[in-house]
Amino acid sequence: MPWYRRMTNAVAQERAARDIERETAFHIAELVEELMSTGMPEADARAEAHRRFGNPPRLNERTRDADLTRWLDSLVADVKYAARALRRSPGFTAVAILSLALGIGANTAIFTVTNALALRSLPVADPASLVQVTMGKNGEDFTNPLWEQVRAESTVFAGTLTFSSTQFVLSQGGEERRTAGHWVSGGFFTVLGVRAEAGRTLLPSDDARGCAPVLAVGDAFARREFGSPEAALGRTVPISGHPFPVVGVIDPSFTGLDVGRAADIYVPLCALPIVTGNPQILDQRSRWYLQIVGRRKPGVTDAQVNARLATISRGVFEATVPANWGDNDQKEYRTNALTSVPAGGGLSDLRTTYRSALFTLMVIVGVVLLIACTNLAQLLLARAAARQREIAIRLAIGVGRARLVRQLLTESLLLSLGGAALGILFASWASRTLVSFISNAARPIWLDLSLDWTVLG
Repeated sequence: MPWYRRMTNAVAQERAARDIERETAFHIAELVEELMSTGMPEADARAEAHRRFGNPPRLNERTRDADLTRWLDSLVADVKYAARALRRSPGFTAVAILSLALGIGANTAIFTVTNALALRSLPVADPASLVQVTMGKNGEDFTNPLWEQVRAESTVFAGTLTFSSTQFVLSQGGEERRTAGHWVSGGFFTVLGVRAEAGRTLLPSDDARGCAPVLAVGDAFARREFGSPEAALGRTVPISGHPFPVVGVIDPSFTGLDVGRAADIYVPLCALPIVTGNPQILDQRSRWYLQIVGRRKPGVTDAQVNARLATISRGVFEATVPANWGDNDQKEYRTNALTSVPAGGGLSDLRTTYRSALFTLMVIVGVVLLIACTNLAQLLLARAAARQREIAIRLAIGVGRARLVRQLLTESLLLSLGGAALGILFASWASRTLVSFISNAARPIWLDLSLDWTVLG
């Protein structure tokens, strides 16, 4: 068997046994047909085929021993020999593993941060169909009157949502503290396809003018403040002195749309007048604080979305002209045009700020890994030169060249695995340290730095 089949079969031995039995049965049946074609009766042909072929169970067992058991024993022996050889050269082994660990760890750390900030998709339903509505070069922030107009006119979307990242003030008994959260439209979770871990998510009915105060909280906040998601339901959170009952705890995999800042609290947009004490705040046409996201309808392309947004732009901006602006500013305002950009990876000013720097660091640490591999290659060559006598003796006593090459590759594999394991431990610390450098107490940064198959690959 080829080596890759042997590795696969070593894991799935039952399947390998069935494959061997089918192969044996196939060859016997083929021999039976060949004998019958000469005029031999079927019963005689089958008996003769078994006589010529041999005892099938015994042959199957020998095949399994040759291709699985003996190969595994040989592999284990190679690993043990390689471990002993490396243990006899502790200086070489330590330098080789540390060199690899530095290169692998640095690359893994930078890629972990890059993946979390710039590459990973949101943990929502079909993130590829999400787009952010913008005003082209004029920015991503909208007023609430603009949001209401876009929501009413954007028939090209299967659903739209708006949100605004903020720091809520939690005040109780004279104590004040801040926690990150989102002002959200009623359809925020419905459009994203995010479910509640306990209770329910916010609904469109929660976001109507004059609404009663309610909110949803994140899993981490619920556990930190109330002990468990179930215990948080029905409890109140004092936002700027106003009690907001908790109606649901959001799935822990979702931490908001603002990548880099985990949201603890989600409050319906209609509650702004309650918290601010300004009953007219939702009608202000010069208050820019909302970001708009839409989900494309199935079969609708980005080009079609932008064409539809361009069509409704004039009416949307005409209906929301700020009355307190000057004539020239109003004229320029009317010329704005709506467009869209992909939003499957979430929205983040951190991404804009650090994206180029992170990719530059990726190149730098890639060079570091290349240097580490070059140094290790030179060490291995020097080690091979010093082992010429050992290799010559092994060849002289009959060790095949293929087995010798396999032995040397096994040693290299052990070094690689040791360097990778140590590098991943280093990366776990380094990635968190890197994030702490750009975080501060006023706006703490949170990124999902957990290792996944993408990062390990």
